[in-house]
Amino acid sequence: MVNKPKSFLKGLMYVLLGGAIVFVAVIAGIQIGYAIRGNDATLASEPPPNNTTLQLGTVIPSLPIFTADGDETDLRLITQGNKTVVAVVLPGCEPCKQLLDQWLEAGITDGAGGIRIVLLSAMTKGDRDLGPLADYRNNFSVYFCNSEDLKRLYGLTITPSLIGIGPDNTIKFADDQHLRQYDTEFFDKYL
Repeated sequence: MVNKPKSFLKGLMYVLLGGAIVFVAVIAGIQIGYAIRGNDATLASEPPPNNTTLQLGTVIPSLPIFTADGDETDLRLITQGNKTVVAVVLPGCEPCKQLLDQWLEAGITDGAGGIRIVLLSAMTKGDRDLGPLADYRNNFSVYFCNSEDLKRLYGLTITPSLIGIGPDNTIKFADDQHLRQYDTEFFDKYL
């Protein structure tokens, strides 16, 4: 009879421990799910791992881009001399919209805090269409480029992707995973 209460207590302890482990796993899974969806992404405190073909610390490779009107230029020309964040986005991309809406809520716009914010939409010159990006045109500079050029020259295939470029046109960070939120404090520190 003396062993029965010890067995019962031992079993109860295992049940409670198992329940605590399941609870922690569920909470962690929910947090990871929010981060992946972008609703609760961790604020970036250091540069993300670079999974692109861009080499940090080197001058950004030339990239032909064009305006909504079809005027051609080069990414290097519009970033030269400016701290610049290039956000590679697509019209209709929900994570892209979430990123841009987060920035607007935080007051991150083109020129705010001395940082140039450029939206670069991967579309051919003939297919360029502001579409849903038209809503952001008043707050960000919008350009277009060929998706094949982005893949070949920069190794970017995922949207949204971010490239941080210093005033000397060197690449400071590149993020093609976008599981983080970026704020002006991060931009000030790393650009």
